[in-house]
Amino acid sequence: MEPLSTLKYIKNNSNKIVAQIISLSLGVAIIYFFFAFGGGFIKNINRLMHSPFENKAIYMANKPETALKDLKQCREEIENAGGVEKVLDASINSTSMKTVLGTVGCRAVGLKKDDIKYIFKNDNLKLTQGRMPENDGEILANEDYAKSKDYKLNQYIGNDINILEGIEGKKKIVGLFKADEIMVFYVDKSLEDKQNVRGFITIFNDYKPVKIVDEKYKKSITIMDVAWTETFTKSFEAAFIGFGIFIVCVMIAIEWVILNNLIYINLISRKESIALMCAVGMSQKEVKKVVLREQLAVIIIGFILGTIVGILGVEILNFAYLDPHGQTINIFEPIYLLGSICLSIVVFLTSRVPLRKFFNRTDIMAILEGR
Repeated sequence: MEPLSTLKYIKNNSNKIVAQIISLSLGVAIIYFFFAFGGGFIKNINRLMHSPFENKAIYMANKPETALKDLKQCREEIENAGGVEKVLDASINSTSMKTVLGTVGCRAVGLKKDDIKYIFKNDNLKLTQGRMPENDGEILANEDYAKSKDYKLNQYIGNDINILEGIEGKKKIVGLFKADEIMVFYVDKSLEDKQNVRGFITIFNDYKPVKIVDEKYKKSITIMDVAWTETFTKSFEAAFIGFGIFIVCVMIAIEWVILNNLIYINLISRKESIALMCAVGMSQKEVKKVVLREQLAVIIIGFILGTIVGILGVEILNFAYLDPHGQTINIFEPIYLLGSICLSIVVFLTSRVPLRKFFNRTDIMAILEGR
């Protein structure tokens, strides 16, 4: 007697294995969804905290007397450092972007109108709505920032209108741009008077010379540069990855208990056919190979279905909430599958446990003799 083929077994026993497939599919989908959601949130954190500073650094005075002197000295050294393309007078505000996990800080930089045009061209920003700011208090904002706070073109914003808004005064959004970096720029005509300048922004093509100067002055003035952002983003990514590993471990433990019990129950329901395999000359080792091959097929089906469900879940989340709020996450990335693959491998490797349990507790000869 030849053992049933894996495909024939699945076809003939679909009602018995459907619970296993559903359970594994849900586990895979949950892990995929979590990784996609977490990856999307980290991506937005990087857009807010890292991308704007890949070729820029922001400097502002902390205290009126000592810091202004240090700020001036720092600027002189920056201007003479290698790798610097331009140094621009700036006023610095902090606003925030709403995300599904709370608000995250976003830089709002006041510049002269020609300096905004320079950054716009240098960073390859793309205007999607409105026009470039020309007059005092006119804002050019990243469109995803505007979506997250439900801001519209030609709307006035600022803490004069909403005390919770970090942007000072009352300013008008006249243009929206699309870019990986999320920032807000506005025209600040007060910068035309040097006495009002309390900060500057550096555009560079080589960070190393700039970093040397930054390290010298970072205790006396506020400096937002690559080093400053990496401290935050890396610690956040590490925390999120740690939590992701915890989620995967919890799901593995839950699926291990559920699936191993389902496999054992399935084996009990097939004890007569398994006993018959042994009766026609198949060893326990050969029978185990047949069952493991069948289980591998079930796991592959569950993994594929779970991945599809996870992708659909991310797509629905994007469509229903994230897209309209400027927080779109990628539907598919290979890294999203990592946790699901780990789950599937662990489930397959541990499926030997219910097999061993079955043969230890089942008297094959008694089954064949009808006892």
